[in-house]
Amino acid sequence: MNGGFDGLAQVLAGIEAAEGTGLAPIKVSAVVQRGINNHTLLELLEYFRGTGIIVRLIEYMDVGNRNRWSLGRVVPSRELVGRITERYVYDDGAGEIGLISSVTQPFCGDCTRARISSEGVLYTCLYVVNSIGVYGHL
Repeated sequence: MNGGFDGLAQVLAGIEAAEGTGLAPIKVSAVVQRGINNHTLLELLEYFRGTGIIVRLIEYMDVGNRNRWSLGRVVPSRELVGRITERYVYDDGAGEIGLISSVTQPFCGDCTRARISSEGVLYTCLYVVNSIGVYGHL
């Protein structure tokens, strides 16, 4: 959630500050890697459940020589969905989950979105954000 930086408390404080200013919707993005952090998936979702914050799960993607990418570490979105009992919105309405299937369903040609990193930097490309490592571990 915080890019692997030792600043989880700062990230959570930033989310709280954003909520306090009325910024909405707030989306927390997490790159999921097999054998690294995929075992914490349900814990992450439960943490934000009921808060109004949308959790987006991103497939671990190849960003050149910056992240030692391996196809074996990719957890396909369909597998994540299976673990979340095949729903994007909780049945009780207490949360929402988004999936970014950058490996199994590439979308770069149609992307028009901007992102803010865990350090507060604005990026227009998810590939660039991942390549510098600001979306690391759950």
